[in-house]
Amino acid sequence: MIKIAEMLGIPRTTCHYHYSKLMTNAVEWDEDMDKKLRIAYQKHRDGFWEEVGRELGVPWRAAEARAWDLGKKKITLKK
Repeated sequence: MIKIAEMLGIPRTTCHYHYSKLMTNAVEWDEDMDKKLRIAYQKHRDGFWEEVGRELGVPWRAAEARAWDLGKKKITLKK
C-alpha cells in the first residue's frame, strides 16, 4: 500500500482509508452470511481472545468486552 500511495502522490493514510472502505463494502451481507459470520466467530473467538488477553496480561473475556465497548463508541483499535 505504501508503494501505491507513493505512486499516486497521496498520503499513506488516505490510501489505507480508501482501501479499508472498499474492502468493507466488498461484501453484500445477507441473513445467510450473517449466520455464517456468527458461527465462524463462535468457533474462533476463544483462541483469538486468549492470545489477545495473554499479550495484555488480562483475562480474555475482559479484552473482548473492552473491544466491543470501544466498537460501540466508534473508537477504532489502532496501532
